[in-house]
Amino acid sequence: MKSDDKKGRSLRSIALVATFAMAMSAGVLGANLSPDNAFTARAVHAQEADTADLSGHPIVGSWLVTTPGGPALALFAADGSVVQGVQGSQVGVMGVGADATFVSAEIGTWAPTSDRGAHFTALQVLSSADGTYLGTVTIDGHPVVSEDGQTLVDDGSQAEVTVRDETGAIISILGEGDENLPAITGTRMGVGAPGFASNASAESTPAQTAVVVADEELIRETEQERLNALVNADMETADLLTADDFQLINPAGGTMTKEEYLGGIASGDIDYIVFEPASPIAVRLHDVAAIIRYQSNIHIVVGGEDIVTHGWHTDLYELRDGRWQAVWSQMTEIQ
Repeated sequence: MKSDDKKGRSLRSIALVATFAMAMSAGVLGANLSPDNAFTARAVHAQEADTADLSGHPIVGSWLVTTPGGPALALFAADGSVVQGVQGSQVGVMGVGADATFVSAEIGTWAPTSDRGAHFTALQVLSSADGTYLGTVTIDGHPVVSEDGQTLVDDGSQAEVTVRDETGAIISILGEGDENLPAITGTRMGVGAPGFASNASAESTPAQTAVVVADEELIRETEQERLNALVNADMETADLLTADDFQLINPAGGTMTKEEYLGGIASGDIDYIVFEPASPIAVRLHDVAAIIRYQSNIHIVVGGEDIVTHGWHTDLYELRDGRWQAVWSQMTEIQ
């Protein structure tokens, strides 16, 4: 696995956990950055809009946001400011490693881009368990509120996440180029209705449907990321996406634990040359569990034996500590 590829996956993890929890907020905080920085320029522009009364824009209010890292809370104010409540910690320093990185609430400002659209820039501060400042994550997003004003979606096509270290130097900018960041959805909160589907009527609403679609797509992306990690022997990513009680059942009926499976890949005894979906990944989502099924093409070398095969995969994922992890995996070979 190339180091820059591994770094890209780690930074993508930051986007999933630390940034899209902010995906429906807006703003900028540039007090400690140089005036010639583009980030500060956006702050000045946004602050100029603070003098306007934005109370008529449908994004104003409280939102429950569904993100790849779990639910987050966003408050858009009529003065153009925003505060976002997110998980208090994430795995790893700047998203990398086993130690905890603690994250601040996200604060910023927003400005309307249309009758129902908005552009936000927001800042989150990162620190270690001992209080050492580690850097920041800056999020730019473009949510659009539905016509009925009850839901919003950021399709990720214009989203951008900037990761800076403790010196303010940019480590990476995610969302640049052709690769879009994952779509994010939100539901307006009300008295007695915090935004969860269980508070809605039994009949599915467009908001609920949008959330399910976003979650299903995240699971598909997670499975593809897991397959890429297995092919590239990216053990850090494979470990994060595999539950500790994972069990694999191979086409011959043999079983392997996580330790046996990932250990074989790490040692080279199991060497995936190709592991890719050969059909769309179907997803059945049930709250914190999901079942996926798809056909795959596999070229693998096991104990020196070269094997090319094609089969059906059925995998069980569970949402644990804000991350989807593979728990069971079974393959049936197609003769």
